[in-house]
Amino acid sequence: MIDYFAAFDPSIIGFNVEVMKSDDEDAEHVKIDAIHHVIGSDETASIPLQDKSDGTLKMFALYPALQDTLNTGSILFIDELNARLHPLLVRGFLIMFLNPETNPKHAQLVFTTHDSWQLSNNLLRRDEIWFTEKASPPGVSTLYSLADFVDDAGTKIRKDESYGKNYLLGKYGAIPTLKYFDMFKGE
Repeated sequence: MIDYFAAFDPSIIGFNVEVMKSDDEDAEHVKIDAIHHVIGSDETASIPLQDKSDGTLKMFALYPALQDTLNTGSILFIDELNARLHPLLVRGFLIMFLNPETNPKHAQLVFTTHDSWQLSNNLLRRDEIWFTEKASPPGVSTLYSLADFVDDAGTKIRKDESYGKNYLLGKYGAIPTLKYFDMFKGE
């Protein structure tokens, strides 16, 4: 666990976990502090986990499911993986699944994101990228793979295309309709 956290916050060198009984004899309360190395000294500082950033808290919450998934070779589903996380943290998370050394049992990650930065042909294959297009009538969506996508000329998407850029340009569809913003024109 320390290696996992040190990968994105090298000042974390440990955790202190305290299980305390509450007034109700059957209930327990767990207090977790992150132990940090104090820069420029040999001292450490204890910071309550609840005082850490939202991103650190999310990475902490994801750790048990990540370890279980990698250890069993199963599938991990995460909605909005990029929420509260820096794009490089998300990239590192993906690389854990793509690297045979950290994922020897071929566990799979299925995640949703609105972060086009992860649409890299250096990171994901076309068959690993899927889009959801909201259609008419409202509430109906279509799911399709980038590997199956053909443009208006009937040409399949090339492996060397800039997937993120082309997505934001609307080439693959699945972008929001921004009619709401039309009301602000001319202000």
